[in-house]
Amino acid sequence: MCIRDSSGTMPISLEDWYNQIPVITRVYLTLAVATTLLCALEIVSPFSLYFNSNAILYKFELWRLVTNFLFFGLFGIEYVFHMFFLVRYCRLLEENTFHGRTADFLFMLLFGGTIMTVLAPFLNVHFLGSSLSFMMVYVWSYRHEHIQMSFLGVVNFTAPYLPWVLLVFAVLFGASPVMDLLGVLAGHLYYFLEWEYPRIRGVKLLQTPSMLRSLFEVEDREPELELVTQEQHEPDRNPFAPQPPAGLEQPDRNPFAPNPQAEEPDRNPFAPNPQAPAGIEEPDTNPVAPNPAVLPNQPVEAN
Repeated sequence: MCIRDSSGTMPISLEDWYNQIPVITRVYLTLAVATTLLCALEIVSPFSLYFNSNAILYKFELWRLVTNFLFFGLFGIEYVFHMFFLVRYCRLLEENTFHGRTADFLFMLLFGGTIMTVLAPFLNVHFLGSSLSFMMVYVWSYRHEHIQMSFLGVVNFTAPYLPWVLLVFAVLFGASPVMDLLGVLAGHLYYFLEWEYPRIRGVKLLQTPSMLRSLFEVEDREPELELVTQEQHEPDRNPFAPQPPAGLEQPDRNPFAPNPQAEEPDRNPFAPNPQAPAGIEEPDTNPVAPNPAVLPNQPVEAN
């Protein structure tokens, strides 16, 4: 089976698509599908999964705190829509808004789930998975307020109106707005405390616990630059070169080059002797010129 990638241009296999999903979204999707599959095969009953405060407090069925977020109903059209919104907006948040901040994204889900769990007994709701998905839609839409969207190709609006358009659409089809409004409340509370309140007051109230950060420290850590010392970058040196005396640095030289101290510049043999005593200058003479003392045909004076 092949599907298209996020750009919608190149078909990829279902396995490659699944592996490309970021870790939190992938785990949530896997648990949701596995839970629905177990219920469809009647291995697990939905009655043992739903949120029941009395069973949690008095019978210590603590798994209900988690499983009520994993069951979205049995397989059907409504289930496909729930999975579409879950994967799409959970992945968009994890890849974009919380890119490189996996621990912060997990903390957002835990924060929203806690708010919903506290309010669930007063609202008489049993499965909170759709509310958590709606919370992610709300946070994404308000973080991308300038994106233009269209509903069924008829209604055009910006992203912050998306939760309200979906809410109206669900009410028109007879669904209760309580679940969606619960997601809106949790999403707005997180959005305000995470971004708006620090901008207004300069104080950040929500801090991701260090325990969560330690779980994803390898993934979220930025690559560190390796410090290279000067000794690691020294050029290769000729082992046959003479060693300079201790404490005396000499530039590298070719050991096979002639010794400059053993060479003297070419000297003109007809140039004056530089070793002549100071103050005595010898006249320049042509060594080939005849000696005037022995010139021939020179008259000799008679005594």
